[in-house]
Order: sequence, then structure tokens, then C-alpha cells
Amino acid sequence: MSGPKVVRIVTREEIEAMARRQLQLLEEALEELRRCARRHGALDAGFEASLEQRRSRMTRLFQEEAWTALQKQIPAEIAFLASERDRIRAQAVAAAEAARTRRERMGGAARTLLAELVEAGRSPPASLQEVAERAHSADEATLARMQRALNEAFQQLVPPPQLGASASQRELAARLNAGEVGQRFDEWLAAQPQPTPNASSARLQKLLAEIEALEDAEVARPFLERAAAIFQETQEGRRALLTDSLMLEVSAHVRARQARETTASSLREVRCGLSALGTPSALALGARISETLDGSHQEDLEGLLREARSTLEVEQRELAAAARRRAVLEGLTALGYEVRESMEVAWPKEGRIVVRKPGATDYGVEIGAPADATRVQIRLVGSDRPSAPRTTDRDRDMETAWCSEFQQLREVIAEDGTDVEVERALEAGAQPVKTVPMASPESEQTATSTRIGHRTVR
Repeated sequence: MSGPKVVRIVTREEIEAMARRQLQLLEEALEELRRCARRHGALDAGFEASLEQRRSRMTRLFQEEAWTALQKQIPAEIAFLASERDRIRAQAVAAAEAARTRRERMGGAARTLLAELVEAGRSPPASLQEVAERAHSADEATLARMQRALNEAFQQLVPPPQLGASASQRELAARLNAGEVGQRFDEWLAAQPQPTPNASSARLQKLLAEIEALEDAEVARPFLERAAAIFQETQEGRRALLTDSLMLEVSAHVRARQARETTASSLREVRCGLSALGTPSALALGARISETLDGSHQEDLEGLLREARSTLEVEQRELAAAARRRAVLEGLTALGYEVRESMEVAWPKEGRIVVRKPGATDYGVEIGAPADATRVQIRLVGSDRPSAPRTTDRDRDMETAWCSEFQQLREVIAEDGTDVEVERALEAGAQPVKTVPMASPESEQTATSTRIGHRTVR
């Protein structure tokens, strides 16, 4: 195919920048998992070693320039790390929910014991009242102390020993002889009827457990204190209203936190792309994102994300287009075509340029592309004022000669890892050779003659 061609060019710079961005995304995922594991007590030497092993494998692929393998494996690694983070968080939430259930049961047991002691005519200890009022928000150390208080209070329900053999003692002895044993506190507690929470209360407990496990203590405290107050409410109607109100507020808070987490994750991803670009404006914007995420600079996350995405898209497109144009021009220079620095400016401005070999007056090569140079059209063109008459046979012969040069051009461009894919090509003579105005050699000699750097065809 020696006629006009449309090619798609992916430069080494693009491929390497993409790989570098993927590596940085992996680093972000590793650090996010590390933070999560540290917060929930799951980070140990073995866990850290496994993370480092994963990072080292991907870094080795990058150093070996195994771009295809890297592009396939890093997304899988990131997905695995995200699933591990979700697993650790889910376990933490489940543990928090179980702890809340335990506190509720302990508080309920204290209230039941209080009622039974009063009914039995005994004076409840002050520690039992504290359990009934504070178990709902107690920490683990306090819960252990409260458990001892419950055990001691339960002993007050056991009749005190009497001198001599009373009727009850004889009855107890008979039961023991029959293989029966006295009831322990945990058995008594298990036998107590447990209130069945309504849907709102159960949902509230799950949401509070999520906040307690995933939020900072100062953020969770107001919600937990309100829940503790509701727990003490004795009027069922008022308790239901307070529960529904708190559940709505907690649900809105959880949704807002999840939205912030999603936006923050997107900002980290965009920051990786900006870092891979390495331009001053991209690095400055990346620094702003870092300052915002770590809390040292207050800024609208959604607005910052829109700005960052727009900047990344624009600069990425401009750098990629410049690299593609540069690859084509350097390749043509290596084939002996005369390429001046001014052409690097003229091409994106005009959309197309014509290059010729020194001394050639009748034919040249036209290269054209849209602003992003995603696809490049390359074709032989003829002068509108040739030094010798142009005929169909002569045009076809020149197209055929250009075909071998195009193959050389592909090889030269591909030497540094740039990929050139022909998406469309026509046979020589399938359509007339395009006629274009060409400046005379004399006028070109008066123009700037600086040529861009080039490689030599091997």
C-alpha cells in the first residue's frame, strides 16, 4: 500500500508516562491499605512484607520495560488491594456492631437485675445503677469492671446461707444429688427475654457501628452520646421518634463521608497523573491536592477535582500530541527530509505541513493531523509548478518509491519503542496525487534553516 495512509502513533513517552502513572496509582493503593490496616490493628511485619513484595514485582516490570505485562497486572493488583481494604474495614465495623450489642445486653441485664432486687426487697448497689446508665457508651476496660459489678449484684439474688439445715437447703441438696446444678449469671442472662429491635433501631446500630469504627473519635462522639441518651429513654413513643431522627442524621453523615471518600480517591488518582506529567503547572496543582487531602489547606473538593481533571486532560493531550509530531518529524529527518524547527510550530497551527528532500522541487510528503495528533495522515504530494511535467505514470512511480521510504520511517520511529499502526492505506494510483503549492528552493534558502535533531537510519 503505497498511497495515502492514516496511522495511529503511540510514542514511547506516552507508554512510559502511562506506566509511571500506573505505578503511582499502585503506590496510592498500597498506602491506603497500609493506613487502613494500621488504624484497625491489622498492620504487622508480615503484612508489611507482603505489601512490599507486591510493590517490588511491579517496579521490576517497569524497570524491565515490560509495558504490556505492567498494564495487565497493575489493575489486578490495585483491585486486590482495594478488596483487602474493604475486608479489613468490614471486619472492624462488624466488631464494633458486636461490641454495641454486648453493651446493650449488659445495660439491659443491669436494669433487669435492679428490678428483681427491688422486688426481692434488697438494696441494689450503686455500681449496678452505673452499669444500667453507662454501659451503652463504656469502653472495653470499663465494661470488664461493669461485668464484675453485675456478677456481684447477681449474687444478692441467691439466698444467704443459714445455720442448720433449712427446708430450702434440703431441697437444694436433693437437686444436687439428682445431678442438677445452680444457675450461673451467664445462664440467667441468656434466659432473659431479649427485646426485638425494630428496623429503625437495627439500622441505627449498624450506622453507629460504622461511624464508631471508621470515623475519628471526636466526629463519632456526638452521635454516640445522643444514642446513649435515647437508650435511657423510658417512653416508647418518644424513644422511637428520637431514634428515627438520629437515624436520619447519621444516614446523611455516612452518605456525606462516603461521597468525600470517593472524591478524595478520585483526587489521588488525578494527582498520580499530574505527577507523571511532571510539568510545573501539573506539579503545583498536585501539591494543592496533597495539601487539601491532608487538611493543611481548605478547598472545595469537587471544584478542585474538576480543575485537576481538566488540567490533566489538557496537558496530557498537548504533551502526547507534541511527542507524536516530534516522532514523525525526527523520523523524516533521519530519512533525509529537510525538517526545520519552524515546522514544529506550523504543523499544529496549520494542521498540515509539507516536507521535501534537499533539491527536490516536484514532490514532497504532506503530513497532517488534528490538534491532538491521535491519527496522522501521510501522503505523497506533487507541486503545482513542477520543473518537469507530471503524468499519472510518474505520480504512481513516485508513490511506489515513497512506499519503501514509509516502511523505513516506521522502522526508524519504532526504534525507541514508539508504536506505529497503519489504520488505513490506499494502493498507489487509487486516487490522484494531491497537488499543492511548493515554495521554490531559492525562497526556502532565505528562511530559517535550523533543523531539528535526528537519528541516523541504520
